[in-house]
Amino acid sequence: MDAGINYGAVQTTNNPLLYPLFGLAGLFKGEYSRLPYYFKVREYGDFEARDLWEYNLNLSEDEVELMVAHIWELGQTYFDYFYLTENCSYHMLTLLEAAAPRLSLTENMPPWTIPGDTIRALYQEPNLVESLNYRPSLRSVFASRVEGMDSQSKEWVKRLSASDNASALESFHDVDMEPTQKALVLEAASDFIDYRNPAKTPTGEDRGEWNATKLRILSQRAKLGMIAPHTTPMPETDAPHLGHPSRRWGIRYQNGNAVDSQWLFDFRFALRDRFDPLMGYPPGSELEFFKISTKYDQKSERFTLEELTVLRASTRNPFNSFEQKPSWRFQLTTRRDSLWNCGHCRPFGLEFAFDGYAEMLKDSDLMLTAMIETDILTSSHFDHRFEIFWGPYVELSRRTFDKASFFLSYKGRSPVSRWTYDDRYSVGLNYDLHNDMIKNVQLRSAVRLEREGIKEWDVGFYHYF
Repeated sequence: MDAGINYGAVQTTNNPLLYPLFGLAGLFKGEYSRLPYYFKVREYGDFEARDLWEYNLNLSEDEVELMVAHIWELGQTYFDYFYLTENCSYHMLTLLEAAAPRLSLTENMPPWTIPGDTIRALYQEPNLVESLNYRPSLRSVFASRVEGMDSQSKEWVKRLSASDNASALESFHDVDMEPTQKALVLEAASDFIDYRNPAKTPTGEDRGEWNATKLRILSQRAKLGMIAPHTTPMPETDAPHLGHPSRRWGIRYQNGNAVDSQWLFDFRFALRDRFDPLMGYPPGSELEFFKISTKYDQKSERFTLEELTVLRASTRNPFNSFEQKPSWRFQLTTRRDSLWNCGHCRPFGLEFAFDGYAEMLKDSDLMLTAMIETDILTSSHFDHRFEIFWGPYVELSRRTFDKASFFLSYKGRSPVSRWTYDDRYSVGLNYDLHNDMIKNVQLRSAVRLEREGIKEWDVGFYHYF
């Protein structure tokens, strides 16, 4: 039985205020532990619905033995655990360096450690990665099973996965359907029960209901006999080592009716926005730390701060017949936006949206997103220093693994204290440059229109490093 080595923080508080502070300040102990590998496979794949990518490394027997001895030695001690630097991902690299002194994996790492960057560090060592294995999560297996189903088959999956599925199974037995398709429907229904209730196990408090529902499905599946099992294909473009580096700098030129000719310089410490190259990252996700944008005004010959975003996070969950998870977004930022009606002020505050809707349009790569957004802001330019804005946001975008992508969006805002509605349309085009000559480069362009016409347009160059 394979064993897994885990390095993690020993949690000593559940206080939501102390927890991040302890992690940032290194006040948690970080310890190595050994556990059966299948425990981690089930934790990530079944309970957390996360795909696993296994990187098989070219280590000699002596190096493996030295690693085992080193882990045994470290079992009696601990390290200070820092979320942003010396975290679980970082100490996996130091463990490899201790086992194989020929490796220099941490030498070129950025000041902060992100899991994707540690995986890419493995590929900086020639011939260190021997092969790559993919373990699909329960969610990916289920999605693969239902992807090609017609509406009738999907409806049967929902009916059969209900807790009172006895009558549905009797009806399904007489349905005119190919045995291979019947097997696929039954297997998908079984997976959907597990995916929908990952915490319920055959030994939990719902044991009777769980056992009865699963047993009825599996019994009818067994009656169909041996049928070639369904396999979930490896999404090769999702492999983490193919993702762009986490840091990014950029330069933009901006002009328009509402702005003079000006240059903007951007820098982001980590990680990605939704328009960054998609390869190696889950679609619809967004997580940025410390994004800074400064503006150089050619008329005044001065630099000014345009935006400072401490944290921005969002996820756009699919909304379909099987999943109804809302999409959401929030960011802590100070930036300029003409829809806030305070001239060139730069309010500070929290912007968030929830109960959103995201859906891939059928038989296309188009995603439609709609949500209600709220901004809670403070600025000396507001009448009472504080103001709350709200309004709709609708976006149609195309994000695929080829080089080009675009978006078309509508955004409206009104302060809660009075009704003065303003809105804006935006359209943008992005093009990724990634070949043998040029890597980790993206070109962006955008046009923003308001009722008076083209408010501003810009073109930009971005490099990931």
